[in-house]
Amino acid sequence: MAKYYAVKEGRIPGIYENWDLCKQQTDGYSGAIFKSFKTKEEAQAYLSEEQIIPVHEKQLPEGKSLEEFLNEEQKAVFEAMKNGENIFLTGEGGTGKSFLVDAFTFYCQSNRINLVKAAPTGVAAVNIGGLTLHKLFRLPPHPLIEEPRYVNEIVRNADIILIDEISMCRIDMFEYIIKTIQLANKRRRGKRKIQLILSGDFYQLPPVITEQEKEILNAYYGVDDLKGAYAFMSPLWNDYGLKTYTLTIPMRQKNDAFVHALNQARIGDLSCVEWLNENTSKTPMINAPTLYGTNRAAKKRNEDELKKLDTPVYTFQASVLGEFKPSQSTAEENLELKEGARVMFLVNDPEGDDYYNGSMGVITKIADTQITVKLDHTEKEVTIGTYEWKSYEYLVDTEVDEMTMKERKVLVPEETGALIQFPIKLAYAITIHKSQSQTLDALNVLPYAWAPGQLYVALSRCTNAQNLYLQRKLTGRELVVSDEVIQFEEDPERYSFFEGEEYGD
Repeated sequence: MAKYYAVKEGRIPGIYENWDLCKQQTDGYSGAIFKSFKTKEEAQAYLSEEQIIPVHEKQLPEGKSLEEFLNEEQKAVFEAMKNGENIFLTGEGGTGKSFLVDAFTFYCQSNRINLVKAAPTGVAAVNIGGLTLHKLFRLPPHPLIEEPRYVNEIVRNADIILIDEISMCRIDMFEYIIKTIQLANKRRRGKRKIQLILSGDFYQLPPVITEQEKEILNAYYGVDDLKGAYAFMSPLWNDYGLKTYTLTIPMRQKNDAFVHALNQARIGDLSCVEWLNENTSKTPMINAPTLYGTNRAAKKRNEDELKKLDTPVYTFQASVLGEFKPSQSTAEENLELKEGARVMFLVNDPEGDDYYNGSMGVITKIADTQITVKLDHTEKEVTIGTYEWKSYEYLVDTEVDEMTMKERKVLVPEETGALIQFPIKLAYAITIHKSQSQTLDALNVLPYAWAPGQLYVALSRCTNAQNLYLQRKLTGRELVVSDEVIQFEEDPERYSFFEGEEYGD
């Protein structure tokens, strides 16, 4: 079906009949506003409307940098990053790992440093403005038990490779990546080795591994049980000289006792159970979301609650442009809303501090191009437009150093696609995976014996124990923590899973 792209703000505003022409008008244009339509008439009507400025990436005050907002602990890690150390950045949920990554990204951009960012999943990659590991390293979909023989131009010309959410990266994938980087280092012709920065928390979500994959990897590594298949289990973890930096200052929770209990839950210390049972809410949080373990359960709850409202239903279909899979964003591809519905914001307020990723509210007005939400925490009404989730590819370009007049390769991130949708979703229920990175003022949780780290992820989303309702008391069985993670975290530089034995073919 033909599509028409209306460019409201760009190099030359107007209507374009294919994505490539639209990209020419919007790529690299600060504040670009555009949208796709099925008919030319709809596109023309959009251009004729009074302009509604959509949500953009947050702009810092002139002359300011993210570095100025780092705490002392973050600044120490930031200096290590600038000094070229190979780093594993970790810490409890809400200690500012993502903010530190953003600050370092701005530093690299300002200093013409070739930083390449990647993550194991599409959502995590979009969140950091990077690529998936599969795309960056051209990883095949099967267990990676073969040796890499090819290094693409992006990896070869990177100064720094930063991998976020490293806890979800499987051991075989990690080894293939490290071997590819080592191969690239041999071909860099006198240039310094690629700096490697890993970020994440192994106490949170583990790698996904099927029974079939586990059977193949157990045979390859010569073990009965490749417990968790975490990246740090590989001897190559220490071979690359990774130094661990742990952030400890909580930025999400302010109550010391709650922070202590969460830290105990994180490491599977059962002494937190009694405190959490006694100090969390004794009654359900009426206007708070309920956290579910499956997408199906959360979706059904949201649909059931929406049906209870007597107001008209509005359906907003996301505009998907170029190479972008809807699964790469936290947004709903087909968003059904009603006035009076409870919703959650999926992004931080780019224009100020009215809301953040996880803010809750009630829809008071719906129009074609804007939605008004009354926020729970301030009772302020905010009107929002659409938000743009972007996917990127790195292009290799050549520039001349003005000091030496020598040519050098530079990596330029280029937008390859986007999803445009309102940055809210129904919030009667959410899943653990979708709650990650969010900050919630109140939450209802039905504790299950989930996979390692899942209950901790659920509990640590909430800012206040008094606004956290456990639908049944904790017994301790729900705090599932990997023994391998505990051993690794006790002494990362001395940890060994294979105890020096040879493995693989």
